[in-house]
Amino acid sequence: MAFLQKDTNLDLGEVLNVSTLSGLYEQLNAAVKKGKAITLKADAVEKVDAAAIQLLVAFAKSCDAQQVAFSWAEPSPALLEGADTLGLSAVLRLAQ
Repeated sequence: MAFLQKDTNLDLGEVLNVSTLSGLYEQLNAAVKKGKAITLKADAVEKVDAAAIQLLVAFAKSCDAQQVAFSWAEPSPALLEGADTLGLSAVLRLAQ
């Protein structure tokens, strides 16, 4: 009997900035290495800076290279605005 692999779910928390990137990088990298679909829960994100958006872009590109699907669970207005301001909504698959 084959078992279905569960997707990987990551909660991005409230603040995505340069001070939180090290831990976020580790979480994202570990999730990609599992090779399972990834869901990013981003409804609580209140603050996001350009460095965090850059890390998320690198994550998206890594997912593409490793053929790992990812999706967003309720991206917050702050995340949507940050990605849009930098012109990276489409790359992050946040375009509405």
